[in-house]
Amino acid sequence: MTIPPRSLRLHTLGGLSIGDGNSPTHRSRRALALLSIAAVAGADGVERDRILALLWPESDTLRANNSFRQILFGIRRDLGAGEIIYEAGRFRLNPVLFEVDLWDFEYAVRIGDLERAAPLYTGPFLESFHIAGLDAFERWADGERVRLRHLALTSLQRLAERASAKGDHPSAVERWRAANAIDPLSARNALGLLRALVNAGDRTGALIAARNHAELLRAELDAEPDESVVRYTTALQHPNGAAPEVPHRRLLTSSSPTAQPALAEQNATEREAAPLSRWRAAIAGLAGRPAIVVAALAAVVIPAAARSWTRSTHYTANVVAVLPLRVYKSSDSSLAVEATSLVSTDLDGAGSLRVIAPSDGDVGAARRRAFDQGAGLYVLGDLASDSNSIRLSASLLDSRTGSTIGDRVVVEGAPDQLLRLVDDLAARLVAARYDRPIDHLLQSAALSTRSVVAMKAFLRGSAALRERRFAAAADAFRDATMADTTFAIAYYRLSVASRWCARTEVAERAIDLAVRYAGDLPDRDQRLISAYAAWNRGLSVAAEETYRSILVDYPDDAEAWREFGKELFGTDALRSRSVIQARNAFEHALALDPSDLESIVYLRRIALLDGRKNAADSLRARAARIIPDAAALDSFAIRAFALSGEGKRRS
Repeated sequence: MTIPPRSLRLHTLGGLSIGDGNSPTHRSRRALALLSIAAVAGADGVERDRILALLWPESDTLRANNSFRQILFGIRRDLGAGEIIYEAGRFRLNPVLFEVDLWDFEYAVRIGDLERAAPLYTGPFLESFHIAGLDAFERWADGERVRLRHLALTSLQRLAERASAKGDHPSAVERWRAANAIDPLSARNALGLLRALVNAGDRTGALIAARNHAELLRAELDAEPDESVVRYTTALQHPNGAAPEVPHRRLLTSSSPTAQPALAEQNATEREAAPLSRWRAAIAGLAGRPAIVVAALAAVVIPAAARSWTRSTHYTANVVAVLPLRVYKSSDSSLAVEATSLVSTDLDGAGSLRVIAPSDGDVGAARRRAFDQGAGLYVLGDLASDSNSIRLSASLLDSRTGSTIGDRVVVEGAPDQLLRLVDDLAARLVAARYDRPIDHLLQSAALSTRSVVAMKAFLRGSAALRERRFAAAADAFRDATMADTTFAIAYYRLSVASRWCARTEVAERAIDLAVRYAGDLPDRDQRLISAYAAWNRGLSVAAEETYRSILVDYPDDAEAWREFGKELFGTDALRSRSVIQARNAFEHALALDPSDLESIVYLRRIALLDGRKNAADSLRARAARIIPDAAALDSFAIRAFALSGEGKRRS
């Protein structure tokens, strides 16, 4: 009997998908989860009861069995009866017809073929794959993720040490960098990389790596580098003699040649503060002198000193300090520490936000330290917990005024849902950050996804879209939809960005998915997506009517005004209507968002059609302040006008 060739490959590292090497096949998420469970079980397979407990924990036995049989039927229908084996109450994959990256990786590690194993680990087990409500499955996946991560890390460390022993220092650097990518907080990985860089002749690179490791530890764990890393770095900084006595906390920053700008900034701050102390001392020394002299000197000197001191404190609007969460009564203080760290991780990189996490346990001291570091925003919150539940509450505040931005956020759930609760809390804090009419889609996006990865990708895409980097925006929005496949607003933005960079098929598919998943969005956003979808399908009348209805209810919606103007501009020829009627819509949009370049170029075109040359020249100059390059500006305008006519051509 001839054994048939393997026809399917299951990918579990760096994600979860199944395909034949040419095109991916699409399965239900529970079916994919079932295949991943069987893949981990290997040749022995997995018992049905274990599958039911992981994938249908809330169902009674009868319903769970029925659901399992339906999934099993669907898999056999899609993949073929021979690819899976279910007998004696156990489920397993047929190794003759299945290839699994996990199997190949574990086999290579088991036989010691580390050169083959290293590239097979393409990312964490089931990365970004989640099923709402399946906490037991999530815990199982987390356990496997840790196990496989350890295997990959150990393999890379051994390969790096082998390379060093052979004198192949560039390869050692490459392996240690890969190990640091998996576990950047490890002292062993950091020290291995530093030594490999020095052996490869890159002492400066080693100092930079040491600084980066120290900064990451402080940001993520509020901890200092291991003593072995500190000693080695000190020797690098002072290769020709003993290192001076330097406080441990500043060892990898102020002493490093690559950190001189930070040290210079600190010295400048001290110099700015010094005059205030000197002036106060001078005034104090006038005790006993005529009061009028003291008063006159104080009137001149103290305000000047105060102005100098005030300038030394600079708040950055996008730097947010996550203060230590306060703990109520008998609540677990370790949970508060973990939750504070998780909130910091979630907020860092969300759009333009950069997080600093003050280490002081006392909230007051942490707040003062955050102010000293220039945080323009800070998160203040608390945690209450018992054996059955966790309650997190937090507010985003303005450092300068102390006023709360948006509403206080409160989330509550079971103790094993901490990660999900923190993600929800962080998303709602991000939404509060964008509590302005012009940012209503950003706020809705933050509230409509529980995936921090998806939200960060969405914010990256939004920034790229504002900067007219349309391909980068489309890529970021695609990443957001991959992290959260039901992210309606991300699909909408993906369609818009893809239109700009001529990815027509992607744009059409994305807007269809946006409509499909928009049901849980606020009414305003649902209608905005529906209007754009109507335009996309060439339904000009429906698009215009929907935009009109939005503007009746939400007259402060800049995007609706602009899109309404584009609809009027692009379809006038069909209804013998002058494009000048679109002027009012674009003027409203521009009044609400003065940086709206699309409205500017449309208004200029309308001004030319209307014979208002001075107005057209003024609008051209305004557009040139946004895009100084004349050719790039003309290219943008041509593409904008082409897009406005696409709906007309499809109708």
